[in-house]
This record gives sequence, structure tokens and C-alpha cells, in this order.
Amino acid sequence: MGKSSDRIFHLTVTVFALGLTAVSAVTLAYQHNPERVRSWMTSIVRTPPAPPVINQAGQAGPPAGSTAQNQTGQNGARGVTPVATPAPQTTGDKTGVNQPTFDIRRVGNDVSDADAARVQTLMNQYRMPAVISDALSIRLKRPIHLYLAQSAADYKEALKSLGVSPAQAQRFSRDTGGFTQDDAIVIPLYQNKTTADLANTLAHELTHVYLNAGVAPGLPSWVNEGLAVTLGMHFQQAVAGPLAYDGYAKQMAESVLDAVRDGKLIPLTDDETKVLEGSTDYDLELQDWLAVSWLVQQHGWPAWAAYLNRLNAGMTDGDAFAQTFGVSESVYNDKFTALLRQAVQQADGGVQVTLEVPGDFHGYARVLQHGTQTWTGFELTKGTNTFTVTPSGQLVGQRTTEPATDPNPPDKVTLYIDLDPTTDLTYNGKPVDNSGFAIDYHYGMYAFVNAWVTYEDGKSVYLQDPDLFGVKLTALKEKTPPVLQPLLSVSVPGS
Repeated sequence: MGKSSDRIFHLTVTVFALGLTAVSAVTLAYQHNPERVRSWMTSIVRTPPAPPVINQAGQAGPPAGSTAQNQTGQNGARGVTPVATPAPQTTGDKTGVNQPTFDIRRVGNDVSDADAARVQTLMNQYRMPAVISDALSIRLKRPIHLYLAQSAADYKEALKSLGVSPAQAQRFSRDTGGFTQDDAIVIPLYQNKTTADLANTLAHELTHVYLNAGVAPGLPSWVNEGLAVTLGMHFQQAVAGPLAYDGYAKQMAESVLDAVRDGKLIPLTDDETKVLEGSTDYDLELQDWLAVSWLVQQHGWPAWAAYLNRLNAGMTDGDAFAQTFGVSESVYNDKFTALLRQAVQQADGGVQVTLEVPGDFHGYARVLQHGTQTWTGFELTKGTNTFTVTPSGQLVGQRTTEPATDPNPPDKVTLYIDLDPTTDLTYNGKPVDNSGFAIDYHYGMYAFVNAWVTYEDGKSVYLQDPDLFGVKLTALKEKTPPVLQPLLSVSVPGS
């Protein structure tokens, strides 16, 4: 469709992921109640039960931060109403050549100097404008107005100052992670709590600014959103680290595969209102992300630059797409849908796990595979400990201890790795009852969710870093490579 809108609403993927978390946490709380004692049938040790899984985008130590779902609305006022005092300007790359300056403004009185400096540093450290500019081959020299809000009330006022209706402002202040209109961006910091969240949102909204300024009418919604999510996810990965990002990206992809499985997938759409309404059973922008990412993986970023140039030269979207990628959009949609269906059918081949163990940790690892009730363990040794968990729960690559049966119903979607030390541990000064790593499983993909620590009083804390008492989960590698793995992370020029 024609690029009729300069408004982009960014529904942070953290908000979306929290919805998934609420469902999984309730299920897992029932299946693995940390107050129910599980005794090991071995004279060596006893392993307590695993606690509920909390998605890493939820309350944790910290999408994976968050990242991006975005929505495009109808045309609105182009003016930007000043709502705060400008912060010092900064440039997007180290040289400032062909890069915009940033007019950073604080909305309300609770955005600190540290908040503004954090945003500036993040954009500078990862050269966000320069990398986005190189990926899209769009140069933008004019200033970008960046508004920072620390509360829903201030976010709502900033949206209203840019022409958003009071009713929409009320809604978007509750559940969106960012807003872009022309060259103005509003970032609700309270919706982007982690550095990875913030990096994703900033890059996502910056992408929309570049597309607003540098692309003629005709850009389809799925391309607009797909490019923004792909670049946002790239910067999230840079901040979050490979394992945490890989787990987060897989869980986001799983939501699209759920729609395929349930027969609810809709074709890639040019209709922005479908995204804005949020009436589908899944997040359309995650589907857009995978579709754009697959084309990047096949053709590279120069192809996207060529496509955008053809639109600017006056071609229709259909002609520009076909000349650039060699197929019509409808044929590509069919091929992409077939790829997703293939991913849904992927069988479980098991997973290879790597733990790095410090010299001062002594104890065992206990493993409970998804869908099983048998715990299997082995003694951890200093250094690299690599083992394979088969689909049936057997351990390969380590000398195992006697297995034990879990009396609780099987958890069909989580692989648990409990740490079982031979000495008592404390965390934050409190005695620890049990701890470990939770690994999500769907569609042949194993995804790190979080680490947990449960105290002796039954309370638990959840951490996004795969590191407990110096024991680090450093790698998860499916024995059968996932169909979607190449789409989850694509290289970006200049990064």
C-alpha cells in the first residue's frame, strides 16, 4: 500500500512476551511447585523441585530485554510540541559524517541526567544511526527529536502533543514501547527497563525515521515493520549476548509457528490497520521480521537498498519487489509460509549443552527433559562440561548417576538443569534451597529462558544471565539444526 502514514507505534515485544510468560508460569507453577519436596533415590544427594519458569522478558534480574513489535496508524499532525528542555546533542557515529544530530528532550520531571546519558551512550556505542543508514542506504542529516518519558502519564502527554487522540494516547501509554512520527520519537523508559530492551526500541524507531524520510510512498506494512524489527533485534543481540538473545528470538518465533499450527496465519499484509488493531491471534510484526530476515539471509542488505531505490524511482511495490527478489510478493508469501510449515513439523533431535564450571564449585547437574519424569545427573568437573540430552531424557557424554523419578506431571515444554552442590550455598545473604537453568522447547528448538534461585523460605528470584554461582550455561546446540535458525540473526553491514 502507499506509505500514507508517518506514525509508527512500537508495541514492545516485552509486553507481548509477558503474555506468554503469564500462561507458562501458571502451568509450570502447577507442575513444579517449589514447596513440594522431591527426594532423590540415591545416597549421594537430594535435588529439590524446579520452580516456575518466568520468561526472560519478565521480572528478572533482566527480550532478553525487549524488543519490538510495531504498528502503523493513520496520518496525523506533523508538528512536534516541545515538552521539555533539550539535552545536549550528539551524533550517531564517531565521525558525525552524513549522520543526524539528536535533540534529546525530557518529558516531565523524572527523567534524570543519567537516563538521557544512557540513551546517548547506547546510540553512540553501537553506532546505531550509521549502521541503520548503511543497511538501508539512506542518508539522513536533519535532526531527530527524541523524547524520553519515565511514566505512563508523561508518555500519554507526549503522544497527545504530537496529535494522538486522548483515547489512543491512553491506550498506547499502557502497552506500547515507542512512537515515531516524521523525525520525532517518543521512548517510554518505563516500558524499556533493560539495556537490551532500550537498544531494540531505539533502533526500531530510528529505522522508521529513516524510512519515513528516505522512501517514497508504496512501502508495504510488512516490509516497513519487518525491517524495523530485524534491525531492532540486531542491536538487542549486541547488548544481550548470544545465548540470551538466541533464547529470546526463538520464543518470539515460536509464537508465529503457533499460528501456523493452529491454522491462523494470515498472508503478509500491506494493510497497516490490521497491525494497529491488534485483532489477530499473534503479533504480525514477528511474522514480518522473519519474512524480511529470510530475504536478507538469501539476498543480503544491498538487495533491500535496491528495492527501496526502485520505489523512489516510481516503481510500484509489486514491480520493485519482483525485479529485486526474482519472485512476486504472492509467490514469496507462499514460499515463506511453506518454510514456516516445515518448521512446525520439525522433530526433536535433542540438544547439546555446555556448562563452564569454576574450580570452587563442587556438585552435580541434574537434568529433567521436557515431557519426561526421569531426572538424570552427573558430577560436574572444573572447566568445560559438554553433554547431550536426547529427546527421551538420556544423557550422552557424561558418566551419569542413578536416575530418579519425578512424582509431578511431566512438563511438556521445559528442560530443567538443576545445580546440586555438595556444600550449602547462599544468594544475597540468604540460604539457597535449589537453583538452575530453565530451557524452553518448541518445534525442535531449545531456548534459554532464565536462571532461577529458590531460597529455603520458598521464594524465588529469576535471572536473565545464564550464570549461577560461577557455573555458566554457555551454549545450547540442537542436534538437528532448526529450520528457522538462519532467520533469527542476520548480519548487518557496519556493525
